[in-house]
Amino acid sequence: MLLVTVEELAAHLGVEFSAEEEARAEQAIAGASAVIQRYCNLVGLTRQTDHTITLRGVWGSHLTLPAGPVVSVAAVEIGGTPINDWWLVRDDLVRHGGWGGTSTEVQVTYTHGLEAVPADVKAVCLEVVARGWVNPSGVRSETIDGYSVTYIGSAETGMLWPGDREALAPYHRSAAIGVRS
Repeated sequence: MLLVTVEELAAHLGVEFSAEEEARAEQAIAGASAVIQRYCNLVGLTRQTDHTITLRGVWGSHLTLPAGPVVSVAAVEIGGTPINDWWLVRDDLVRHGGWGGTSTEVQVTYTHGLEAVPADVKAVCLEVVARGWVNPSGVRSETIDGYSVTYIGSAETGMLWPGDREALAPYHRSAAIGVRS
């Protein structure tokens, strides 16, 4: 899922893309979108309807769904048997008696995600793409006499910078253990 459009990137950069540049821009946006969604540990930042996942059960009464915000839950099965003795509290399914323990598979079909990509997430995506677009070599500094070039570290190139992570903090979720899509 692309978090911004090619048109939004062109407006952000103040340029008009050729057909070849549009294709390159779409690839760059796809890469930045994937990095952001992976950082946020979101299966999908935008709305996904009837998404079915299989989770490892827990002994406790709360089973946290890995993608949110949770809008609704359509079905829950424990070990292949449909159940309905649970309730939803934010992004957790709650059930007296727990969820069968860690050797049990719990299958959940639910709707989650935001209706639209938030403006601050779009802004981070645009900045990540723009950094690579305007400085594809990753040059941090350059001197002329005595020629010297300093490059951005490879871990920083095309990745999220500390300010990006700070802006994405409200959307960052802890990685769920035992999730299989």
